[in-house]
Amino acid sequence: MENMIEIGAIDDETMLLQSFANWFASTPDIRLTATAASVDEYLARQGAPTIVLLDLDPRPRRCSSMPDLITVC
Repeated sequence: MENMIEIGAIDDETMLLQSFANWFASTPDIRLTATAASVDEYLARQGAPTIVLLDLDPRPRRCSSMPDLITVC
């Protein structure tokens, strides 16, 4: 599909990430292409989408790269 929207998701809850994957699997024009438990892990991926569903209440130890995510996106 030409107009496919690729998104990523960052959350430390594995069940929520799996729920996103299941939900987007049934959406024809949106594809979840990358998931990660932390911002650091997400930014380490090559070619990660710039549209990101982000956990707004991440554990403090997982927030060190939040400014980098904003800069990259």
